Amino acid sequence: MDQVVANLITAAALIGVVVLARRNLRHQRGHRRAALRLALVAGAFMSTGRLLTMHHVPTSFEVAFVFGAVAWGLFQAALVWLCYVALEPYVRRLWPRVLVSWIRLLDGRIKDPLVARHLIYGAVAGIFFQLLDQASRLWVGEPIYAISASAFLPFGTDGGASFLGYALIAALSGIMPSVGYLALLLLFRLLLRNIAAAAILMVLLNPIQGPMTSGLELLPVLVFQTGESLWLAMIFRFGFLSAAAALVVSTLLERFPLTIDLSLWYAPTSLFVLAMVVVLAVAAFRVSLGGRALLSDLLKET
Repeated sequence: MDQVVANLITAAALIGVVVLARRNLRHQRGHRRAALRLALVAGAFMSTGRLLTMHHVPTSFEVAFVFGAVAWGLFQAALVWLCYVALEPYVRRLWPRVLVSWIRLLDGRIKDPLVARHLIYGAVAGIFFQLLDQASRLWVGEPIYAISASAFLPFGTDGGASFLGYALIAALSGIMPSVGYLALLLLFRLLLRNIAAAAILMVLLNPIQGPMTSGLELLPVLVFQTGESLWLAMIFRFGFLSAAAALVVSTLLERFPLTIDLSLWYAPTSLFVLAMVVVLAVAAFRVSLGGRALLSDLLKET
């Protein structure tokens, strides 16, 4: 029954997105260049990820597999473009601060200090979200979820293609729920005319996704609702970029679990993923300084 309700709400949200997108296109509203860039990234992630995770064999079915991967990418791109065209004008009018750093990133300003800071905030939040999720899983005795054993082999026989493909799909799996959550929040806000009521309804319904638990365990449900509430708070405090980055990092850490036990067979992948996170965090921190030398500033203060 819960799944039926979730599917009905998702279908209603998609209908609402189509109506809003049609209205915005008719009135020539929205940042279409940003929508196109985001759609291209989403489509490329999906198609490339599926192609890299496939086991390619020179048979007659190979062409069908390739066209299938491209078709999924085009579908993903179209869905992202539609959602962005529907959401962006309303979000920019109702909550102008939410999209500031996000628009800067889509405009190619990757060295903007504000963009770097919001990415760091999102990464820290994503780690916290994953710690909450794994703690609830351990509490109810559930295993850590992983996509596939081949995803844990960044330097395997395929040269790391599967690892990269699963990483792209995992990143997209963090971006798409972010867009879906924002779409649902906006639709509830337009219907209820009150942001607090819209946020409360969204948290209570949990329509996009729910805790992966067997049975009616209360703790995972509370953990999920807590994480969703914090995610909504991040949108209005730091913006959509931080919130999306939080889900991307959380998804990556879920799909590629870390370990400090070097005897485990997936330990090399854990170290590789950890190194990637550290390198990106350090790079974002350097950009966030805006050209200032941190050490010299500290010495001046002393």
